[in-house]
This record gives sequence, structure tokens and C-alpha cells, in this order.
Amino acid sequence: MQPTKHIGVPASWAVPALGVLVFVACIGFVPLLSASYAGWVVELPQKDRQVVQNLLRTAQFSRLNQLYEDLQRQYETGLINDRDLTLQYQAFYDTSPENEPFLNQWVEKSPTSYPARLARGIYYASVGKERRGSNFIRSTPPEKIRELHRYLDLSNRDVVDSLPLTAKPIVSVLQLLKSSKHRDGEKANRSWLQYGNRIDPKNYGIRRQYMRTLTPRWGGSYDEMWTFLKECQDARLPSEYLRAFESVIYLDQADVFCCQQHQPEKGLVLFRKTVASLHLDLKVRFWWAFFVFFIIFYLFLIFLF
Repeated sequence: MQPTKHIGVPASWAVPALGVLVFVACIGFVPLLSASYAGWVVELPQKDRQVVQNLLRTAQFSRLNQLYEDLQRQYETGLINDRDLTLQYQAFYDTSPENEPFLNQWVEKSPTSYPARLARGIYYASVGKERRGSNFIRSTPPEKIRELHRYLDLSNRDVVDSLPLTAKPIVSVLQLLKSSKHRDGEKANRSWLQYGNRIDPKNYGIRRQYMRTLTPRWGGSYDEMWTFLKECQDARLPSEYLRAFESVIYLDQADVFCCQQHQPEKGLVLFRKTVASLHLDLKVRFWWAFFVFFIIFYLFLIFLF
């Protein structure tokens, strides 16, 4: 008797179906890793996003200017860091079409407003990435790539214009690096990294984004990632930053092993290293235990088949 009869599915479906489940487990685990680390807030709460959206959609542009100029002033005087400042601009990731006319009005009424130009630039980049989709480049139709580039052109126009409008335009440089990785290559990526480091020698966000441009899927290599981590160590960055950068390497390698090469046992080792490097909280450790159980169950079923 074939083991699959006990399971109730055709043998030809069993391993692919389980592979899909492992893939879902992998992609479900990644947000948990990024959701809670050492007390950092990495997602702007929905209620805070809604406050900004309400101000935008009721055309309260003076209040938006004051809100974001105050935040920029706090960053430039050292009261908050680049992570905290960047977080506040997540409100403009919302790609709803009704936002565009209000963003246009904001820029028209405040053409020299740093937050107005940056906010519209972030919005356009978000729309472009949404139009492109999340498939690998080989699976993405050319027209979607053209749409991405069209919106990145709109975004860059605003973001580049925002650079001279404040003393330390760190979020603008981060946005330009994010756009650069989609089409400009290592030389341009490196130039934005250097620009950001001149603005803020101890920045977190630009270095983390640059580390992600070095992953193999973006044309880099793990050797390059480890070399860059050493560069960050030499810059004497805070230890929690270094652990976060190291976790980017482990997590990318784990994702490749587990979800692309279907070698969950190797991915498991690297996920464990990620957990150790980030010092994740108890809630994430609970999900980690669930994930470990799932992987063991998966291997057991593979053995049966």
C-alpha cells in the first residue's frame, strides 16, 4: 500500500503541495523577524498613518508642513535618529489614486516644502513598485518594467528637488538609493551610500538598504555583504545596528535555502542564527518554535514519501 493513501492525496501532488506549505511558512516568518527587534518600532501604526492621510485628504497642508518640519528639526538637532524620522514617512506608502491630486496640491501650494516634495516622491515610487509586482525580473513583462521606470522618473524628479530644501535630507537619499537599486547598478548605489554617510556618519537606514542591494538577487554576493558588514564594524556603529545588518545576510541565505532550493534543513540553521543575532522577543520565539515544528513535520512526510 502506498503511504499517500493514508494521507488522502495523490502521490504526484504530495511533495509539491508540501513545498508550497513550506514556502508559505517561510514568507510568513520573515515579517515576524522584522516586526519586533530590541524594542524598535519598524512599522508606523495604522492610527498614525490615518492621521496623516486625513490631513492630506482634507488639504491641511500647513499642518502637514509643520508636522514634518518639526520632525526634520528634531532629527537635525539629534533628538531623534534617521530610523525614527524615516518611519514617519511610511504614511505616504499608500498608493490609493485619490492621494495623488492632494499631493499635487500640496506641492503647488508649498513648492519649497521639503516634506511635500519628498512625500510625493515616496508616493510615486510606491506606485511604481506596485505596478511592477513582486515577481523575479525574468517573470516580469517588459510593460511592467516600463511602468516602474516611468514612476521612478516622477519620483526622482521630486526627491532630487527636495535635496537642497533642508540641511540633512537623509530620507531623500534613502529613497534615491531604493530607486537606484531597481535600475542604476552598484556604482550609483555606492554613491548614494557615500552621500548618506556624509550627511549622517552613524546612519542606520541607508546602510541597511545598501546591504540589501548586495544580495545575490540584486546582482551582488554574500562575500560582498560580509565585506560591507566589516566596513560597518570599522565605522564603530552601535552593536544593535551591526546585529541587524548581519541578520540581513543570514535571513537572505535562509530564504534561498528554504524557499528556493528546497533545503529546509540548511535554512533552519540560518534562521536560528538570525534569531540569535536579533535577540528576538518571546512572541517571535513562540512563532519560531512553531516554525521548527513545521519543518520537522515536513521532513518526516518527505521521508514517508
